[in-house]
Amino acid sequence: DRSVWLEEASPIPENSLSFYTDGSRMEDSAGAGIFAPDCVMSFPLGHFPSVFQAEIIAINECARFCWTRNDISNHEVIICSDSQAALKALASYSIRSRLVLQCLNDLKDLASVCRLSLV
Repeated sequence: DRSVWLEEASPIPENSLSFYTDGSRMEDSAGAGIFAPDCVMSFPLGHFPSVFQAEIIAINECARFCWTRNDISNHEVIICSDSQAALKALASYSIRSRLVLQCLNDLKDLASVCRLSLV
C-alpha cells in the first residue's frame, strides 16, 4: 500500500524487470498502454471497450511483449496495474470473460519461463 512506498524501500526488487500497465477511456474512445524503462507502447482500442477491458488488454499485451523478449528467462518480472478490478478478475476462481481467460493463459505461459508477479 501507499505507506510501504512512502516509509520503506520500494517493494519492487531492484533487479527485477518492472512493467507498468494502464487502460483508460475518454469520451467515446479507449486505449491501453505499457511503460518500462526500455518500453513505451500504446494501443488505441476504438469506441467499444470499457475501462475494465482496456486494463485487461494492457496487462495481456504486456505479458505478450515480455514473452517475446530474450532476457526474460529466469528473471523476476513484475507487472504493475492500478486496476483492482482487473487483478481480482485474474485471481478469481470463476472466470466468465473470454478476454480475462486469454489474459490469464498468457500470464501462465509467461510464468512458465520467469518468476512473475502482478501488483
